[in-house]
Amino acid sequence: MPIEFACPVCSKRFKVDDKHVGRKTSCRSCGAAITIPDQGEAELSGDTTGGSTLYDHSNKERRDLGISIGDEGLIEAVSEHIEKHFGKVDNVFHELISTGVHVDVHVINPTTERPYYTLVTSGMSELPMTTPPGAEELAYAELVLCLPPDWKMSQDAFEDESNYWPIRWMKILARFPHDYETFFTISHTIPGGNPPEEFDASTPMGCWMFVAPFMFEEESFELQHDGHTVNFLYMLPLHLDEMEFKLKHGFDEAVDRIMESFEIRELIDMQRPSFMQLDWAPARRSKRQSIVASCPCGETFEAKTGDAGKSIPCPKCSQPVYVPCSTLAVTGNYPDGPAASNPAGVSLKLGRYVSLRPIEILWWGIPAVLFVLLGIMVHWSLFIPAVILFGIFALRWRKLHHHFKDGDSRPGVIVSLDPPLFASITDLDLGAGGGERLAVKVVPFFSKQIDGSPIKIGERIPTAAAYHEDSEKGDKATSWGDFEPIPVAYANGDPAAARYVISQIDDEEWKQLSEGLKQVPRPLKPGLYDVTL
Repeated sequence: MPIEFACPVCSKRFKVDDKHVGRKTSCRSCGAAITIPDQGEAELSGDTTGGSTLYDHSNKERRDLGISIGDEGLIEAVSEHIEKHFGKVDNVFHELISTGVHVDVHVINPTTERPYYTLVTSGMSELPMTTPPGAEELAYAELVLCLPPDWKMSQDAFEDESNYWPIRWMKILARFPHDYETFFTISHTIPGGNPPEEFDASTPMGCWMFVAPFMFEEESFELQHDGHTVNFLYMLPLHLDEMEFKLKHGFDEAVDRIMESFEIRELIDMQRPSFMQLDWAPARRSKRQSIVASCPCGETFEAKTGDAGKSIPCPKCSQPVYVPCSTLAVTGNYPDGPAASNPAGVSLKLGRYVSLRPIEILWWGIPAVLFVLLGIMVHWSLFIPAVILFGIFALRWRKLHHHFKDGDSRPGVIVSLDPPLFASITDLDLGAGGGERLAVKVVPFFSKQIDGSPIKIGERIPTAAAYHEDSEKGDKATSWGDFEPIPVAYANGDPAAARYVISQIDDEEWKQLSEGLKQVPRPLKPGLYDVTL
């Protein structure tokens, strides 16, 4: 009679003849040592049809591990790892009295790069978890959790359980495997009670699923300390119906559904809908309802999509903050292909752009108007070229909109007054094995002043850049053929918009522009110049 059971480490399912009961073997998937159970043991383990295993610890007694004062060496090592790979720690919630293991929670405030709170434990790995034979490398772990930027993160706020429950669960889970002689690893799910229920009345979430901290670099996943590996596990909150889906269809299928349905900002939202409630299809993304904005004072907050392209007061210091209007930031999709990783997010104002670059209107507008007049006075067929010209202008206008919304934020600087010129720099490498290709672009600046102030040599002007393919090399190209930086001042006169784009450009890029300009031939002329830094 065949017996079906799952590997206790990776949940890989096996089906073997019952004559092998009690035999020791190894999992073909993860290599963990396995003792083949009899039919009764396989049923009691909680195997599910999807290859996931749900372990029931309700019949186990909680171990009394006594008081812990913490391992200073471990705390220091974990703290350094957090600072290096997760971000600067802004606060630590210390425990005064600890049982079993001393668990502190390190808090990293939201940043422009990662606009959400990051919480990481230190102390769970003070003791090894009870792992199956052959899975000793999974014995030590710490936990990671991200929360929305508007989460109330203070001791006073934690008086309200609706603010504290995620931190409470981090501490519960950090002790759980030690208290009940079990272990956690990637793919395991922990429901919020027996029977499963929501974690708190303020959230529809009711289950944790452990995954790798996918929003951080791979180096953050592990720490080598005192001769063993500490694994960092991300606590991904699930709806109860999502948990049931995972148990039925398996970990991989559940992860695919989640990642295809939600962006990172949505995954950390404790009010997000279940993917079981979405009109789901592969590669479909749910639409975002807010945009993250950051103030120079350090405050990060969510703005409504209706505020995109506007300046709104910072809730902390009240100074105007520009809300980016990148198509990517608002909808998660770019209608004409992939967008830049740091889109300018600037709204295009027709009147301002035309006042600085009237040639854009004159080039298409005057012929179109002439054809309209001729159509009225001579023959209706002359309306046709007018319609074509208006159509071309509409396409150009749409392209400009996307250029400023979704174009790459690049540094720019005034390099000449007579004639007015500015320069920008970028890496044209396509990532196809050709290596870095830095290039400086010198471009005419179509005004001798910005908002009434004369331009000055060396004045920084943030730009939005679009990239153009190398038409000569085609598919064999390893770099872009050219790029087109346009000053954001052409599109929008809001100083907060310029500050926002500048915040997207790091100091190293400004330094590259300064050094790259030294290699551009004099006198400066418009063109693209390859440089080596």
